[in-house]
Amino acid sequence: MEVLSAGLIVSDIIVHPVDSGIFDVDTQVLENVTYATGGDALNVAVNLAKLGIDTGIAGVIGKDGSGDNILSKLESIGLNCDNIIKSEKNPTSTCVVLCEKSGERHFLYYGKTNDELIESMIPDEVLSQIKILNIGSAMALAGLDGDGMAELFKRAKKYGVTTMFDVTHDSQGKWIEKVEKAFEYTDVFIPSYVEAKMITGYEKPEEMAEFMKKYNLKIFGVKLGAQGCYITDFKKNAIVPALPCDEIVDTTGAGDAFIAGFICGLLKGFGHIDCAKLGSAVSNYCIRHFGATGYLPDYESLKEFAFSGN
Repeated sequence: MEVLSAGLIVSDIIVHPVDSGIFDVDTQVLENVTYATGGDALNVAVNLAKLGIDTGIAGVIGKDGSGDNILSKLESIGLNCDNIIKSEKNPTSTCVVLCEKSGERHFLYYGKTNDELIESMIPDEVLSQIKILNIGSAMALAGLDGDGMAELFKRAKKYGVTTMFDVTHDSQGKWIEKVEKAFEYTDVFIPSYVEAKMITGYEKPEEMAEFMKKYNLKIFGVKLGAQGCYITDFKKNAIVPALPCDEIVDTTGAGDAFIAGFICGLLKGFGHIDCAKLGSAVSNYCIRHFGATGYLPDYESLKEFAFSGN
């Protein structure tokens, strides 16, 4: 394996379109219901596999039909699933995704199996075989947030592994308290704007980067949605614009798609700005389809699309 993506594994139920006044009516007729695999770690892993990257996934699922379905789908696309564990007590984590016509989405989430993931479930034997370890997403991994991820990354660094993680909304409001210890052993950190603002306390990406500089990250970025991405290696920074998209169908997983493209770029030896451009291209394909891991072209076609304006 070149990459291990660990963390959230979810069974997604995506419904569309859902009006913002759903609770004011008895029934709303839907145009689409999609059953899909999801979760940040899974989304990144699937997109990487579609780009031809030798990828594994680590996490916890339930001993149920949803878990079996997820495992079957992941194995069918060639992902290494040796580090997926089946829970003895909880059903597979599930997310109902409510999509508005605009593409905005809202989540109803059950995640007790994801909370079972702890750092000892990823042994040194695995860490010694990979190049990149990605965690998706901190703030929603009760067994890994805080000391757990710091210890996991510390062990990974012994083997020269590039470490990175993403975050999601912290429902407990602790924010930096959950991840600060891990920053000491983190190489790449590219949160979305809202999460970056809550972690750093700043509003401008440049100010956020200045705050993060003390942690000695190699690369820091901020995903800015339709505005693209701010990216820096603390020597050279840039705003990489989002690629144009004629029809946004579903933004679910767009950030995970970006991370997958960024990781692919790292493995190809790209600099941080070109990695962000490749990430933008994968994200662009993601939002054209329902679900977090829609159609992707082959790597060469994606690369041409990413750099066609250069």
